[in-house]
Parts: sequence; structure tokens; C-alpha cells
Amino acid sequence: MLSKVSPIMPLSTNIVGQLRKIDDFYVCTRFTEDMIGPPMVSIGNELYFRFMNFIYLPQPPESLTPEQVKKICDVRLEYFDELVNYQLNSSVVDIITDCVVAKYSNPVPLLKALDFGCGSGLSSQMLLNRMPNLDLIGVDISEKAISRCQEQSIKAKLTELGERLPFDTAEFDIVFAVFVMHFNINIPRCHTECCVTTHNEKVLNPVQTRLSGFSAMYHYTTFGMASSYAECCGLQDCLFSMYTNEILSD
Repeated sequence: MLSKVSPIMPLSTNIVGQLRKIDDFYVCTRFTEDMIGPPMVSIGNELYFRFMNFIYLPQPPESLTPEQVKKICDVRLEYFDELVNYQLNSSVVDIITDCVVAKYSNPVPLLKALDFGCGSGLSSQMLLNRMPNLDLIGVDISEKAISRCQEQSIKAKLTELGERLPFDTAEFDIVFAVFVMHFNINIPRCHTECCVTTHNEKVLNPVQTRLSGFSAMYHYTTFGMASSYAECCGLQDCLFSMYTNEILSD
């Protein structure tokens, strides 16, 4: 017997009254808990997906085009303080830091690191605060994000859509990607196969993504974020593991 599928309901009128249309997206500009709508809703007879509680996307995050991803990054910067959960970011960086420290002798040696999708620089600064021996630089596809980083004296470079990352092969000891890999960013001429453990399913899922030839990468999946850290089977549940199977060439 087939299970009954619930219909997609229209977004409530009290939330619709607070929406601001920005390009392909809607932002609810009243950032209170009672303004958080369902995960999937219809707005003007079109299907939208809730993102970061108050943004509504025309496709799931992984289905957005690179240009749409760039635009949503700029929207996130515009409403940064209202949208970003600082406590969650700090907790995620704590998990990442603990794992990195556990892999090296004490003190941790100087490591050359890349923050892939550095955004505003929040995670970059948190990583630097916890690991002073990092020689870290960020990359992002958003000009506004790079400007925000540079205003805080965080090293960052702009990554152009459709172009390879502006670094040599094996230039970094470690790569961080915090709240990034739910987007499908196509960086050409290299290929990495990844496995992600999602907390709600507790299974490894193959993920195809595009990155450069780096030796290690730590990423906290955004899926199942409601699960408490205590439910994790171990650090591997919180980390992106990866290996490179194609070498960059000029």
C-alpha cells in the first residue's frame, strides 16, 4: 500500500507579508522563530525550498547553478548577523580543530591551509584563533565575500566560475570546507571523490564534487544538523574524508 504524500502547502500569509524578492530568491525579513516556514512551500504557485530558515530557493541547494550560488552567498552576507548561527559555527570548528590536533604532535606544526568557500571569513578566523600555526588563505566565488575577508585582514582570493583554483597542485597540507559542500560548485580540470556521513541516516553516501588536489579535507555536513553531537558514532560522522584520483595538469 502506497503511503499518502502530503501536498505542498502555500506559505502562510503572515510570512508572505515579510518576504523580499532578491533575484530568484525570497528572504523573510522578520527573523523570528514564528517566521520559519515549512521545508518546502509554494509561493505564487511555484515550489520553493527553505534555506537557513529564512531564505526560500527555487531549487534545493545542490541543484542551484554556480551563478545562483554566487547570488545566494551575497544574500547571506547582506543578512549575515540574522542568518548565521555563530554558536553552531563555533561548535563545528571545535570538532574540526580537535580532529586536526589529534593527527599531529603537540604543538601542531605550521600547516599551509585553504578555506574553500570562505564566505565572510567567520570560519577562517575561528580556525586561526584555535590553530595559530595555520598559514591559511580562503577562496570564494563572491567578490563581496572576498572584500569582507580582506577588511578583516584575512587572506583570501576570488575564484572565478569556470576557472581552476589559483594554486599549484599539492600546495596545501589541509583544506577546510565549512558549510559549503551542499552547493554544487564546478571547479574544472580536477576531480575528487568524497564520502559523507549524514547524521540522520548514519550511512556513507558517495558524493561527486570538484576540487583541487589537496591532501586532506574536513567538512561538517549540513544534513541532519538537528541531531545532537552526542548521537555521532565518532568524529568520522562529522568529517568529510576524501582522496584525489586525478592530478592537475597545465
